[in-house]
Amino acid sequence: MKNEISYFYHLYPHSITKKGKSYAFEYQGKNYLFTPYTRSLDEVGSLLLLNEILTQENIFFPKIVKNIAGEMLTFLNGKYYVLKEDILPLKPLVFAQVKYQNRYLLPLNQLKSIQRSNWVNLWEKKVDYFEYQKKHIFQKFPYLVENLDYFIGLAENAIAYVKEINASVKKSETDQLTFTRRRVEADEKLSAFYDPLCFVIDHKARDLSEYIKSYFFQYELSTEEWKSWIRQIQMSDYGWGLFFGRMLFPSFFFDLYEKIVNRTTTVKEIDKILEKVDEYQEFLFLLQEEIHLQHKIPEVDWLSKRKEVL
Repeated sequence: MKNEISYFYHLYPHSITKKGKSYAFEYQGKNYLFTPYTRSLDEVGSLLLLNEILTQENIFFPKIVKNIAGEMLTFLNGKYYVLKEDILPLKPLVFAQVKYQNRYLLPLNQLKSIQRSNWVNLWEKKVDYFEYQKKHIFQKFPYLVENLDYFIGLAENAIAYVKEINASVKKSETDQLTFTRRRVEADEKLSAFYDPLCFVIDHKARDLSEYIKSYFFQYELSTEEWKSWIRQIQMSDYGWGLFFGRMLFPSFFFDLYEKIVNRTTTVKEIDKILEKVDEYQEFLFLLQEEIHLQHKIPEVDWLSKRKEVL
């Protein structure tokens, strides 16, 4: 791989270390990572443009390095690779970084290929696919399919709720789309959180909700802790509506479902989610109550009925 790096990038490292499917090296005081590109080829231009904007504004962001042809992708051994700087420490992500307000003016029309703000359309397609797939995978994964309907029901609630938010709650100037991540895992490192290949264009509520969901299912999230987080977040009523709609959507289960079907994890991992499902419903109820103290967003009927019972 040293010869390839030298040829395509005019960089001449003394040694290269293999890290999983990637290659790491140091050259003239900088660290680099040569890693497989796994996203759609249609997204290359948008990812590169976004990276150029962010690195011009803030040296904290790792830079994508173009090859000798001035391109982001290099094709080797039947795969596309990207070379990027590896400048961030392997420190764990904390909530303060997730809630940071991004104030970059982005040319959204030029970044449409990585826009993911139409949640209703994306979620409806996902649910339709899972419904179609059930009968085809039941024999191989009966336990997975047996638990799928509950989470499809949650997803349908989320879809209906976001539709209501879009129809009844006005956007404000603070609801401009920005760069976010497809997912934010509670246990990920800063290097993953700022990976230039992880970004999508969406509402900032995406990162916040995905981090809190992930944290809930991976760790013990106390009432004091999550209330402290909520009180630090500044968003419009519309933003809070999107946030809560995304909290309703069980991405934590669907991501695991896809890993199980693709055989990158085992079906036993479902139990870790099922053990906390009732607790998560209670969390959603309390979260809705907390948001409603300051913001006017629609209530979720089945969660509001818990209040009547209490």
